[in-house]
Amino acid sequence: MGWFDKLKSLFIKQKASNNANFMTLDSGFSSVSYETAFNATYCNCVSALARHLSKIEVGISNEKSQGSSFRYLEKVLKYRPNPVQTANSFWYSLAYDFFFSGVALAYIEWDGWKVANLWTISSKEVQDVRIKGHDIFIRFNLNGEVREDVLDNFIILIRHPNTNNPFNTYDPSMNKILEILATNEEGIIKAIQNSNLIRFIVASSANMSEQQVIKKQEQFRDRLDKADSILYVTNAENLTQVSNQSKWATSDDVKEMKREVYNFFGVNEKFLDSSYDENSWQSVYDGALEPFITALSQELTIKLFTDREFDVGNRIEVLTSPLQTASLQTRIKLAEAYLKLPTIRPNVVCDLLYLPRLENGDKEVQSLNYVASNKVDAYQGVEGEDKDNPPKEDDKDKDKGDEDNGKQQDESEPKE
Repeated sequence: MGWFDKLKSLFIKQKASNNANFMTLDSGFSSVSYETAFNATYCNCVSALARHLSKIEVGISNEKSQGSSFRYLEKVLKYRPNPVQTANSFWYSLAYDFFFSGVALAYIEWDGWKVANLWTISSKEVQDVRIKGHDIFIRFNLNGEVREDVLDNFIILIRHPNTNNPFNTYDPSMNKILEILATNEEGIIKAIQNSNLIRFIVASSANMSEQQVIKKQEQFRDRLDKADSILYVTNAENLTQVSNQSKWATSDDVKEMKREVYNFFGVNEKFLDSSYDENSWQSVYDGALEPFITALSQELTIKLFTDREFDVGNRIEVLTSPLQTASLQTRIKLAEAYLKLPTIRPNVVCDLLYLPRLENGDKEVQSLNYVASNKVDAYQGVEGEDKDNPPKEDDKDKDKGDEDNGKQQDESEPKE
């Protein structure tokens, strides 16, 4: 059974319709509830991840050619995906939806064979997900207009896919944690409100009518407001201060629950308050950012190129620098290690050390300090026998002949 048939058997059931082949998915992207109250920790994690992913640079690569026929895509992917968004805001929106609701959608609007625009689509704007024949169709709202298009024209990133539902957007793992955090925050707010509502109780020894109680209460409130550091009461008044008995989670309990939220997103507290070093940043990159980058690169490559364009080597690459948070000491060590390689590009060292790039710094240069070990003597101009390459027999005979000739010449010369 193929994926398509499995999808139909698990999520699709026949509905009464004018078209018997037109069926509806039982669970679609619209299953995400936007009415759920998310706490500040949850939203801060989402915003921090989306903020860093908004800085990605997306480009076209082709190892077999320069990919010049798709240079027009650079403007779409690097600068303006659609008329109302820059690339920065587009990638931010896509990443925010991915981490907030578990699904990120973008609609590809074509102009012939070229990509005209990329539009982010909120999952709550998806009206229906249907299958007609062997194609999946999505009906959605775009700029106030209802559209319907095939799944191949959508960039779809699912954070928690599973074998039962490749379009899974539901993850209940954080429900209880968020509920407890929300209840705790509400309890603190209620306690503050109650503490400011009733602060004192005054008991009087004499019986009074309702009107007298109201009048005395107003008088006491005036005295309380005018009191500086001393409040005067009579013997007939028994004043009792009301202490707040509200209970809420301790700071350690809250910290532990927040840690569960951090683990859910694969981040840490240093990442949220921007006090991270290169090690804590790398952990977030590996655990949270890189999975999104990999999924995005794959989706863009598959959806923007035809099979033929893919076969000739066209790819969409999402470029990030894992060294963007590396310390200067780390960069110096990397530069020193890089300079020991036999072939280098000078601009790589310039980038590592935050130096201006050289005009011809992208040209590869080779170090002359590396030669074959059996050629060292010859390279340095030192006479010596090459043990790995001993002289051939012909060379030995020639050298011996030269020596004999030299001896004969010496013997022919008259002795003094």
